[in-house]
Amino acid sequence: DMLTRIRNANQLKYDTVEVLGSKMTEEISRILKDEGYITNFSVNKNDVQKKKKTIESTDPKSIILLVVVVVLILWFDMGLFPIRPSAIATGSMEKTLMVGDVAILKKCTAEELEVGDIVQYQKENFTVIHRVISKYTEKGKIYFITKGDNNKDADFEPVEESQIIAKEIFSIRYLGLPAVFLNNLNKISAPDTSSIEKGM
Repeated sequence: DMLTRIRNANQLKYDTVEVLGSKMTEEISRILKDEGYITNFSVNKNDVQKKKKTIESTDPKSIILLVVVVVLILWFDMGLFPIRPSAIATGSMEKTLMVGDVAILKKCTAEELEVGDIVQYQKENFTVIHRVISKYTEKGKIYFITKGDNNKDADFEPVEESQIIAKEIFSIRYLGLPAVFLNNLNKISAPDTSSIEKGM
């Protein structure tokens, strides 16, 4: 509800928006501010009764989980792990990968990829996660034909080995919905981030 209100306020060009106060929304607001998505936030102390009831119904473990997830995402983006997450932003890979899923990717070379693997490759200023349906060698270079599981046709251009970034090793259903939302919210003022899979 909080993220929906912020998105709607942003689309309507509102300067401020009110949300139900809780420890969780305070932590999310703090993260949004630190990352530059909002200018500031404040807690309405007059709404003590409603705020108290909300806090009592909030599981402290959920706040800890939120912080851990954010920290891990930052560490992944800094390259501190050999694998990294990528939030799925389009429906080109449904029903294998749904919008909002997080694909866990491992760096790989073109030689390591086989037909049937789900691969992440560079496409201009964004990345694409599609399935390899064909692999061939031409003039000493490896090329791939890729296709979204939900797309009728294969991708228009072959993927060169220099475009290969990583392959999917597993996925987590809908964990990336907040990241997709924030990316859509930030489109107006900033370029797309590499941690959001754009698809085709």
